[in-house]
Amino acid sequence: GSLQPIQAHPQFAILASMNPGGDYGKKELSCALRNRFNEIWVDSGIDTPDALSKVLQNSNLATVPYVTTTVHKFVWWVNTNICHRYRLRCITLRDLQVLLEMW
Repeated sequence: GSLQPIQAHPQFAILASMNPGGDYGKKELSCALRNRFNEIWVDSGIDTPDALSKVLQNSNLATVPYVTTTVHKFVWWVNTNICHRYRLRCITLRDLQVLLEMW
């Protein structure tokens, strides 16, 4: 048979997200995706004290306040003084959560 065209609803919208499980820190989209979508890079958010605090509070370390404070300060220091300065991959919330699950 013949093909029938499909008309999209005027309010139709699509959103695509790329969050590869094993490809940490990847910022590049393939050419095929880049040509079809607007690309927005969102930082990990670990520099936000609230986000980092929530991850630490939900860990087994929550019962040891000085440890959570120390980890919080260490992650912030590494990301600020090493990663950002030398353009290295920073510690992400996902990295920290995996590390805390092993603790």
